[in-house]
Amino acid sequence: MLFFSIFFIGIYANSQTKIINKGEIVLPKAFGKHPIYKLKIDGQSNKLEIYLNGVRIYKDLSATTSNITIPINDYIINGKNEIKVKLIADKGMHYQFQKNAFFKLSMIVSGEKKDIVISTLKYTERFKNKLEGTSQEGSYQMDDVLKLTSEGELKISKPKVTNFNMFRLQKVTGVKIQQDIFLPAPFPRWKFLDSKGILDKPFDSLTMEEYMKLKESQKIKGLYDAYRKVYTALKNKDVDEALKLFKERFEEYDIAWYHPKGYTKEQMKVDFDEIVKNSDWELLPFNPKKYFIISDNNKLAEINLISFKKKNKSLYSNYHMKFRWDGKDWILTR
Repeated sequence: MLFFSIFFIGIYANSQTKIINKGEIVLPKAFGKHPIYKLKIDGQSNKLEIYLNGVRIYKDLSATTSNITIPINDYIINGKNEIKVKLIADKGMHYQFQKNAFFKLSMIVSGEKKDIVISTLKYTERFKNKLEGTSQEGSYQMDDVLKLTSEGELKISKPKVTNFNMFRLQKVTGVKIQQDIFLPAPFPRWKFLDSKGILDKPFDSLTMEEYMKLKESQKIKGLYDAYRKVYTALKNKDVDEALKLFKERFEEYDIAWYHPKGYTKEQMKVDFDEIVKNSDWELLPFNPKKYFIISDNNKLAEINLISFKKKNKSLYSNYHMKFRWDGKDWILTR
């Protein structure tokens, strides 16, 4: 039932990664044929958001302790990958970081035989050099261990650290750390990265008046309509109709997780059939007043998740959906 939270565990063992030796894609031997790319998050006393290639992939505003690993194959690409971390100061501390606040983000590749840590980004509030422990800028050769060299398959840029404002307050309320990592990955360029830009200005720069006006525009109304199509199909218990709307997402997930064509669709059909046709579960109402969000790269939009609740219990099954704009239609892609 919680298939889309764990679908990436079942890697298709017989697929063959195409390794090209003409300057396109060359995987280090230690990666094996089916590398799994991950971000490992450790930290405490920070509210934080993590972005990969302009898409928010993790959010924790609890300011407690974080310790989680996120597979990222479906967002990583061959070549340049941009990692951005927003550390948000605590309102209760008058928008200052607690002295024990620290954060560590590691990019890991699970290869054929072992996990390889290929980059580390650290921030420690009590250190004078707050980025002490961060991976050194440069090129690295990737064998069983990384070796700094003049020419290598992996390139890590110097991290950029800037202050930023949250919630349009006229004061510094956080730190943004950004770093580029160039690495090989056996995937095509995902379609959403080359899709049309959604807005003509950064989403975070919109005033509330501009936001509400945009929400009433035909383009954003179309986003709500696209979301509503999935919701309506599930409400009508028409699983096959709902699955049609996930076409691009299924195709790219099969590639990202080395599944045979059609595997992801079949797994989600099983998942939907189990929950949609089960009288113990109810589809929570669609709320058209929910806010929409545009990703930092201006390529993806989302409203809120589709959620089922088990009757008489505090048990939920949630489905997140992100849409891209192709200039004419909204396409469910993540």
